[in-house]
Amino acid sequence: MVSKRSELKKDAIGVTMLVGLIVLIGVVGLVFTVATKDGTLIKNVVFCWLATVMFTVLLGTYLFKGEVLIPRSKMMVPFGVYVCLSVISMVLSRYRYASAQELINLLCCGMLLFVTVRAVTGERAFRIVAGMIAIVAALSCLYGILQHYGVDPVFGNEMPWGERERSFSTMGHPNFFATFLILGLPVLLSLFFWSEGGLVKGLLMVLVCGALLCLFYTESRGAWLGYLGALPVWFLFSLGSRRLRVILLGPVVGVV
Repeated sequence: MVSKRSELKKDAIGVTMLVGLIVLIGVVGLVFTVATKDGTLIKNVVFCWLATVMFTVLLGTYLFKGEVLIPRSKMMVPFGVYVCLSVISMVLSRYRYASAQELINLLCCGMLLFVTVRAVTGERAFRIVAGMIAIVAALSCLYGILQHYGVDPVFGNEMPWGERERSFSTMGHPNFFATFLILGLPVLLSLFFWSEGGLVKGLLMVLVCGALLCLFYTESRGAWLGYLGALPVWFLFSLGSRRLRVILLGPVVGVV
């Protein structure tokens, strides 16, 4: 009886984290204002607050049960390296405020990583979260393509001058839209390869092509290079053989 109750509590925590993750993806991805700079700031604040709240709840449950929150994920090593590089960058940078803000954003991404590892524990949970990413990608890419061809139901002819030739969709800036695309494309590719049924695969392929087209329309050269670097990393993580991943780790790092 005790084990069943603890199992239900554990499931309740996982469901709570999963629902929070879906809300975060939807709100941060789709909500925006007509003032793009204000919209970018709002997205950043909402993302950091939601990630912090979910991580605090998760950490509190682990402390209450007397357990240690150390997730087993392939992402922990690259994330740890990235945190170390960000700390070094903040110490050596002339622009301490900007570097500190980037470090805070990175730590919020780390909190989200902990929540994701706890929430996405099975194929069904992955499909739900990836499906939400696909929905956000589909709507934002449709908006981005229309925007590129001058059809903008929100801004109309009053699009910000510096962004008139570049698609930024609901993200507030072309570079941020490109960042979302290079993070979302590996998820969409994973959905494509794991999905069953010709119709679903066809829709996902159309979505992948639309996302690549929007990535081109952002005119973000840094994002193009980032996507080329992300592809071999995604390929490495997709391999089922741990021995093969270790063998290919050196060449992949060299390519990136």
